[in-house]
Amino acid sequence: KSLILVRHAKSSWDFGVTDKQRPLEEKELTIKKVAKEVDGILPENLVFWCSTAVRASETCKIFCETLKIDVSKINFID
Repeated sequence: KSLILVRHAKSSWDFGVTDKQRPLEEKELTIKKVAKEVDGILPENLVFWCSTAVRASETCKIFCETLKIDVSKINFID
């Protein structure tokens, strides 16, 4: 079994929102780079667990889209 942990991309406090609503500061470039780095080592039976925080869910969705993984595989948890 494998466990791969990916942290959300950089976010910002400059938007005057709650911690859970903080958006990503830098979106696709960094996330796509990380996704491509792990592309060859991902197992076939992937399971994604992701926070419902905006910065985390945006990161996870971009990660999946980059690797052409159906975003319906993401399990969002509070």
